[in-house]
Amino acid sequence: MRILIFSTLLLALVACKEKKEEVIDLSDITAQSKKYAGDDTSDSTNSDTLSFEDIALNELELSKNGLKLVNPRKTDTLLFVDRFQFNKKTTFLYDLSEDSVLYSKWNFSDSSKTQNVFLNWINFFSVRGKSIRVGEKTNMQKSGFVLFANDTCLVYVGSNNKTELEKWKKHYTTKKNQSWKYVLTQGQNGKVNWQSYSDKKWSIVEDNLYSFD
Repeated sequence: MRILIFSTLLLALVACKEKKEEVIDLSDITAQSKKYAGDDTSDSTNSDTLSFEDIALNELELSKNGLKLVNPRKTDTLLFVDRFQFNKKTTFLYDLSEDSVLYSKWNFSDSSKTQNVFLNWINFFSVRGKSIRVGEKTNMQKSGFVLFANDTCLVYVGSNNKTELEKWKKHYTTKKNQSWKYVLTQGQNGKVNWQSYSDKKWSIVEDNLYSFD
């Protein structure tokens, strides 16, 4: 009997240890809609459909960079950023042949608020309670994404399609006045790549302290 009890306790401890070492997935920290979770999207109603005016994106500019938003529609998906106060938010889903893509953009009143949200967000992806540093190449979540951050804006695009993520990077770095203090890109189950973009030049963000400076 003692051997049986000891074996049961040992298995429980091993299971708990393995659970703590898992990388936090985006799906673990968001209230996802059924559509974004991968369920059938064929029953979308007309009331869910969004126009380009609704999502405040220029269809022509998107097409120049190879982006085609098929069936853009409303979503009740919430991300960590939605816990904080922001001035404006734009979010929607659209379809690829193999899955759907989540787009979310938040505007903030000043750089201190944006910085606070951004740093809290990346820390939420920490593994085993260890904070993630700016520039640290680590796996932040299981699914792919690209995240743009500047003084007053955060843009997140979630997709496992690397080509689609690169199209969004091109879209947000083609105009002369576009500048991003951080551009985070990660493929499915990969490690995040940190870059910055200014004056039409890309730079690598070195592993450093938490700072927007």
